[in-house]
Amino acid sequence: MSDRVNMRGAVVSGAPSDEGATARGPSMRLTVERGLSIPIPSPHEVRIRVKAIGVNPIDVDIVEGLLGSICPFTPGFDCAGDVDSVGSAVHSLQPGDRVYTFSKSKMGCYAEFCVVPENEVFKLLDTLTYAQGACVGLPYFTAYKAMCIMDRVKPGESVLVHGAAGADGLAATQLARAMGLTVIGTARSTEGVELVVKNGAHHCFDENKTGYTHKVTEVTGGAGPDVILEMATRNGSLQTDVDLLAHKGRIHVTGWRARSGVDPWITINKQCEIKITALLQSHTDDIRQCACAVLAGMEYGWLKPVVGRSFPLEEVADAHRWLTDPPQGAGGGSVILTL
Repeated sequence: MSDRVNMRGAVVSGAPSDEGATARGPSMRLTVERGLSIPIPSPHEVRIRVKAIGVNPIDVDIVEGLLGSICPFTPGFDCAGDVDSVGSAVHSLQPGDRVYTFSKSKMGCYAEFCVVPENEVFKLLDTLTYAQGACVGLPYFTAYKAMCIMDRVKPGESVLVHGAAGADGLAATQLARAMGLTVIGTARSTEGVELVVKNGAHHCFDENKTGYTHKVTEVTGGAGPDVILEMATRNGSLQTDVDLLAHKGRIHVTGWRARSGVDPWITINKQCEIKITALLQSHTDDIRQCACAVLAGMEYGWLKPVVGRSFPLEEVADAHRWLTDPPQGAGGGSVILTL
């Protein structure tokens, strides 16, 4: 157990009038501060000495005030590290255990220490580094919940993963290949296409190039994919997905960058389903299923998180910029913060 009382951490604050109230938009500021109090775990919580932090699109959205949050706060849902101390009612973990989190009930991972409910902390096997462990929670849980719990994919089906070079996309690609699906990916650079194929996709196409939709139709024998995972909808992308989809197929949205309308008549004609995964609203049983699947992936080797870029905690603002607007030639993978 640490005998320190203070720590470094990223803090989001609003305008003076926003403090203690729900803040949105450009008034919100992200800074790294020293001298923050190290949190004390309640009876059912675990305190983690953080080694690496996963940076996800939802973190950026929250920091930018798109969802509205009470300031000040420390963001972050995913991290990996060692158990530092446990609450009096915690029995499944002990100090020194290597762990990763998907802390859906509370933020706070962008710091040297964080406290997380016991049922949102999971063992990190020695097969993964702390950096890889920080990339597990939200990306792999999202992929498993979308495909296995909600879409109930079956071996032999085909899945098209849009944004397959990102953290969620690579997780979905690895999982789908392990389950016996035909995996088709899209990416936005030559480097991204190569990365997706390296991680198990049978086919991957550059969606910036004209005609990629015809190639998707061609490799599915003209039928279209049974399932389409839309990692970040953009204007018109859902309509394109409906056009591509197989009859009675499923489209699953896990992230969005713009509203994307769909002609209901085409949806009806395809007799397709469109679903949305909101992982932060997941039932505890769903999270438990995801964690068990991830454990199997660690044990048997199909789960291989890819760290695309790492930043020290002090450069958290740069990490957010990289995630939302990666430079030309960036291959993909997860963005993490290190301590």
